Amino acid sequence: MSDDLFAKAQAKYLAGELADAADLYQRVLDLDPTHPNAVHMLGVIAYQLGQLDAAATLLNHATTLLSPFAEAETHYGMVLMALGRLEEAEAALCKAHNNDPDNSAILFNLGNVYLEKGNSDEATATYQKAVTLDPDHAEAWCQLGILYSRKQSLAFALEAFEKAIASNPQFSQALYNLANVYRDLDRFGDAEETLRKAIAVRPEYAMAWNSLGTLLGDMGRSIETLEALDQAILFAPESRPYASNRLCSLQYVSNITNEKLADAHTEWYWLHVATEIKKRQSPYRDKVPNRPLKLGFISPDFGFHPVGFLSAPLFEHLDEADIATTIFSTRPSDLDDALSNRIRLACNNWVAVSDLDDAALAALIDDHAIDILIDMSGQTSGNRLGVFARNPSPIQMSWIGYVGTTGLPNMDYIISDQYQSPDGYDSHYTETVLRLPEGYSCYSPLAEAPDVTPLPAIRNNHITFGCLNYPGKLNTDVIQNFSSVLTAVPNSRLLFRFRGLDDPAVQLPITKAFESFGIDCDRLIFEGRASHVEFLSTYNRIDIALDTTPYSGGLTTCEALWMGVPTLTCPGTTFAGRHAMSHLCTAGYGDLVADSPSNLIEIAVSLSADLEGLALLRARMREQVAASPLCDGPRFAKGFAAAMRAAWNSWCSVN
Repeated sequence: MSDDLFAKAQAKYLAGELADAADLYQRVLDLDPTHPNAVHMLGVIAYQLGQLDAAATLLNHATTLLSPFAEAETHYGMVLMALGRLEEAEAALCKAHNNDPDNSAILFNLGNVYLEKGNSDEATATYQKAVTLDPDHAEAWCQLGILYSRKQSLAFALEAFEKAIASNPQFSQALYNLANVYRDLDRFGDAEETLRKAIAVRPEYAMAWNSLGTLLGDMGRSIETLEALDQAILFAPESRPYASNRLCSLQYVSNITNEKLADAHTEWYWLHVATEIKKRQSPYRDKVPNRPLKLGFISPDFGFHPVGFLSAPLFEHLDEADIATTIFSTRPSDLDDALSNRIRLACNNWVAVSDLDDAALAALIDDHAIDILIDMSGQTSGNRLGVFARNPSPIQMSWIGYVGTTGLPNMDYIISDQYQSPDGYDSHYTETVLRLPEGYSCYSPLAEAPDVTPLPAIRNNHITFGCLNYPGKLNTDVIQNFSSVLTAVPNSRLLFRFRGLDDPAVQLPITKAFESFGIDCDRLIFEGRASHVEFLSTYNRIDIALDTTPYSGGLTTCEALWMGVPTLTCPGTTFAGRHAMSHLCTAGYGDLVADSPSNLIEIAVSLSADLEGLALLRARMREQVAASPLCDGPRFAKGFAAAMRAAWNSWCSVN
């Protein structure tokens, strides 16, 4: 009788009728309270319904009724893992494995436990055993691929994800992860194709839409970037990172205005901050105007990153008797590099906080009694604007890491200068504009930067223009302007270099755009990823650099000048469009700033026609830049400290 009922229960279970199946399993137990399979299946149903405690009790009971009972032991281990009882889960799954050593599913789940415990080596070995037993175990291959990716073993990761997809061509997660490996390998065309396959399988896959959007940005396709990010937000409207990615991407779109940017950032605040994060009252601090100040800085980018190169001199030259600096580094410690270590030694306190969420980090900052807290990420990847929304410091500022307003009403200041934010621009920011006396940042050149070589045009018998900016800045307007320069300087060439630009899939739309403006692709040179030193050496093959719009070059402009290469810019109206102008004027090269695209062509033609003058300019440039305010750390730190003191005194007088 009980066997007949159990068979009926199984049929209901397989048909997805869980409630009816549970009733029948319970009737089996009414007849035979020690029926191990009925207890087991009730535990499985409880697990599927999210009733984890009940599932654990039932499955544990099933394992006592029948031994060995590998299937129940496996499910028991899975439930224990879901409950966070990892040691017990490991014991249950090891017991199941001992009872059924040829079962790849048990090994897969055991690998998941090891991974959850942080034992990646044991997890890797266990997944490998699983795929040895079952070469078509797609999930195990996918997990192996993820582990290899984390270790930057990209060739192994590539193979693992490909095998996962061969076993299950509709495995959207494996397709997504394979695309990320292609991206890490600078195979952007393959990454795009694979992400689109993942989306075809799962159209609502928000993570894939987001990755596609950022990838298309890397490929210089800004309009398509916004379209993909809109889809990501459609399927995950609560995601603040996706919304931040869209705000960053807006900065690259031709004809973007300050008004549109301001509106978009204000909308972001109301959608993602105002209704989600309770704004705290500003914390208490001693309101003494001239006392020593405590400054805090938050960023994941203190290292070989523009933020690192443009901020290191400040930390090295502030008077710590007047201003003490604490860096809250959200950068994982294993990513720290020589510049991270240099900044760590220069600041007063370095606190690694990558493992803290926004609320915990805000509390820690309050505990440190920070007087002025400075954001150095804005809306960029890894930002912690959620910390600033919680008001852990009486004065909050944004500096370097972003290109304009953050959108946060309680971000008190944006640190800028007269070039980035001329008079009349203040209404474009939710923050008050705090203008430093000269440039808004101070450049620290790479110590290993190559020497400046003689003018390439003398040995080449033609001018080589260059653009080493991020490809996302190469919109149609930029390409049209560059084409006009190439047309005006016969026989000239244009050299591009950046990660991914050696991929034909990235080059093709760019070359087609140039061809539409009458420039043959033979005049274009594309080069891809390089070490920092090799990247800087590229300038030794460039005579004149051309800047981009509406997003101009920041660190790129500083590096070009350091390498003796004059950079021509036509500044836009947005914060992002005026970086190069700020650095050029601060370094004493305001004559390279054009007031229109036609004026930029005139400057390019004039420089190209006077090779002797261009060679002399190149030979003297590094020395002049080194002596200018752009690289004068003590001078910059003095002006920065005065600005901080003024902001503090103002707060003391008002509050």
